[in-house]
Amino acid sequence: MPPIVHPVARYESTTCNLGGITIPMTDAEIQDRYPTHGDYYAKMLAATRRSVDDGFLLKADARDLLERACAARNRWGETSGPACPAPGIA
Repeated sequence: MPPIVHPVARYESTTCNLGGITIPMTDAEIQDRYPTHGDYYAKMLAATRRSVDDGFLLKADARDLLERACAARNRWGETSGPACPAPGIA
């Protein structure tokens, strides 16, 4: 799944085998991993397309995931500028 391959959070198990917690990375950690939002979005887009093509992700869920990835621009201090490229997932 794209968020696991290109994370912006850590996932830790709890004492219950069925649960866990999500710990968001700091902005600095994210920027170290992905120098620009464009870099992060391009990786998420490619991974999301692969997941759809391989049958692991529904198109509607892929669009939602990419909308969230696009909205994360503020983690790089980007609040304006060109919009994210169209995902091409109909």
